[in-house]
Amino acid sequence: MAKAIPEDNFGSYLRMLRKRARITQRDLGIETGYSEGQICRFEQGHKPPDLSTLVALFVPALDVKNAPNDVASLLELAALARDESLSDKQVSSQPNIPVKVKSLSAAPAIQPSPMLGKMSKRERDAHLAAARWALNAEGDVIAAAQHYLSAGALNDAIDVLYDRGVALFNQGRWQNAADVIDKILAHIERSLPSSAETDAMRCRLYEVRGDLLLHTVQAEEAQHNFETALALVDGAVHAKLAHKLCVCLSQRGKPTEALALAQSILHNIDPKHILLIAQLRIAQANAFMSLGQLEQAEHSNLEALQLADKMILFAPVLAMSIRARAHNVLGAIHAMQKHTAIALEHWKQAQRYAADSGLAQIQHRSEGNIANLLYEQGDIAGALAASQRAILGLQTIGDSYGVARFVHLQSILHYIQANYAECVRVAQTSEALKNTLGDVAGVIGSQNQQAKALLMLGRIRESNALLVQVLEKAEVLKDARLLAFTYLLACDVALAKEDGDEALRAVEQAVLQLNAVQNDMTLAQDIHLHRVLTYLALNQSAQAQKLLAEHILPANASLEIRLETAIVNALCQDRSAQISPLNLAQTHGYQHYFEVFQRFEQVLMGHFKPVSILRYVLFGLQ
Repeated sequence: MAKAIPEDNFGSYLRMLRKRARITQRDLGIETGYSEGQICRFEQGHKPPDLSTLVALFVPALDVKNAPNDVASLLELAALARDESLSDKQVSSQPNIPVKVKSLSAAPAIQPSPMLGKMSKRERDAHLAAARWALNAEGDVIAAAQHYLSAGALNDAIDVLYDRGVALFNQGRWQNAADVIDKILAHIERSLPSSAETDAMRCRLYEVRGDLLLHTVQAEEAQHNFETALALVDGAVHAKLAHKLCVCLSQRGKPTEALALAQSILHNIDPKHILLIAQLRIAQANAFMSLGQLEQAEHSNLEALQLADKMILFAPVLAMSIRARAHNVLGAIHAMQKHTAIALEHWKQAQRYAADSGLAQIQHRSEGNIANLLYEQGDIAGALAASQRAILGLQTIGDSYGVARFVHLQSILHYIQANYAECVRVAQTSEALKNTLGDVAGVIGSQNQQAKALLMLGRIRESNALLVQVLEKAEVLKDARLLAFTYLLACDVALAKEDGDEALRAVEQAVLQLNAVQNDMTLAQDIHLHRVLTYLALNQSAQAQKLLAEHILPANASLEIRLETAIVNALCQDRSAQISPLNLAQTHGYQHYFEVFQRFEQVLMGHFKPVSILRYVLFGLQ
């Protein structure tokens, strides 16, 4: 006899809403992208979808968008079933919502897969008991998934892994989780017939696999995983996966493709899917921003904020999460435009909305973004303090990727302060974190920073040895932007070795990479300055002067580019002039960088051998 389902749990509540909407399990499955069997399992008590999926897909399908009490009850019961109880702040933010909280039924019945052959009931029960212990007592979802797989409980194995990709990546366990997913996929392909049910299983697995690999050296594989998942579904689930693929494409330096995909989905998506549309608007904004189309990026984020306003009655917590993400991107847009006060306000709003919606990652990363802003303003001490707060916050939630990012920022800050030994130490810490994550691009960035600081410590041989490793990794990765910056480092090392010809060859290699990078003004400016300095090192002053005359400093130039431009300009005009940092700052309008300019004072007041210019001017003196 079928087990009775308690009145106040997610499954029974979902069934009540579905019947009230007069749709079948099959109808609901088609609308949300789940199989009829999966909808049945949800109603029987299996782990429900995450809250954002419920709002994006189930709320429109059940036609409860204008019934905030029903939505709130559905989300509250789902959170309890997922063992993710909403915070008091989140619950109290729901208007006039009667929250009904009762303990849920015991774990759902397991449906063993036929693929593993014969297994004794004792063996199966042992694996199921081990899975529940791993999950409930140790919080180890990977071990739980492995035991569920061994027991033939495929759906349970998938359930414990689903939507945990980002968390597992941040814990540095992405490879172990991906290995388990590969085993499940292999069993499905080998042992189960093709059906809508197996397509739904494969889709969820490829989605999690993409989440796991997105920030690793296997980012290209993550893109393929999202594309494979997309091909298995349609409708609103297709739009949800398309949003993830857009994020992946943007991160992989393919903003044009990301933008085209976002616009295509937005053109065809049903307007009732407000959350999905808001998420796609933010993805669209990120792509616009990468392409330098800042006005369009701002417009897309403002549209996302308008959609968040529409969600506030029936999904206030998710509305605030959209606001947090949109303000975070708006902060970046205005920071690029040097609208410092506006950028700061957006990032403060992002922090506030992130705290209210439980998005601790965005809350702490916004603090790190503020640190970047202070750095660009020349407030190095303030940037160090803000980045440390961000790091401590991100460590509490296990966001190793974010921690590594802002530890790397701290290495740059120590470099700017001429604390080169500390820069090397901190950059090594950043490198170790990124190695754990499999973030090869990040490792290259940290090693580049170490090599620059080693040059300043006079440890040229060590810097050169590190450069050889970095170039090898960068060439394998085939990231044009990263390669270009690495070749500029090679130019630095060559000039430190007083080899102007080798420096020029390195700069020209960087120029070749620039042709493959779209609208990267920071890289273009950096290459231009290196060419000027290299020609000076080769005693080709006329060519250097000509290049410098063509140099137009953009409004969004970074702090280091501004400093380097001002100094190179002064040296080209009169390399023996007695110029103080304050005078130079006033001449070029950079008064607020005065403290940073002080470390270049000796450089600006003496004579230099041409081949030594980059060593002493670009990086400063010990």
